[in-house]
Amino acid sequence: FPVTICRWTFGEDGNTEFPGSITAQGNITGNILKIEDGVHEKFQTKADATGTVTHDCSAGHIFFHTSPDANWTANFTNLNLSSGYATTVTLVIEQGGTGYYPNAVQIGGNNVGILWQGNATPTPSTNRIDVVTFSILYDGLYTVLGQLTGF
Repeated sequence: FPVTICRWTFGEDGNTEFPGSITAQGNITGNILKIEDGVHEKFQTKADATGTVTHDCSAGHIFFHTSPDANWTANFTNLNLSSGYATTVTLVIEQGGTGYYPNAVQIGGNNVGILWQGNATPTPSTNRIDVVTFSILYDGLYTVLGQLTGF
C-alpha cells in the first residue's frame, strides 16, 4: 500500500510550514496564518427547530436548519473561547410558509442578550433562505452581535 510522509518545517524565524500550502508565520510583532488552497467547513443539519436547540460548536460553526416550527433559543455549546477571543456562528434557515428565527441565545446553557444589527429585531423571510450570523466576543462576558440576511 502507498505511504506518504509529510514534513512540517519549523524555522528559526518562528514560521512553520505544513504540507499543502499552509503556512503559520510568527514573530514578536504578530502571527499570520495563510491558507492558499481554500477551506472546507463541516456543517450540521437541524430539523424542526422549536424551544431550545443545542448547537455543538465542537463539530463546526455552521448549522443548516430545515423546517423550523417556531422561533427558538440557539444554545451554543463547546465554544471554548478564551478571554480576548471571538468567533462566528452561522445558521442557514430554510424557511417555509411562516418565517422563524433564533430569537434568543444561550452559551453553555446561560442566557446572553443579542445585539441585532441596526438595533432592530429582524423579520424572517417566508419560502426562502435566511442566514443568521452571530459574532461572539468574549472578554470575561459574552457579547453577541446578530444579523439576519434573506436570500
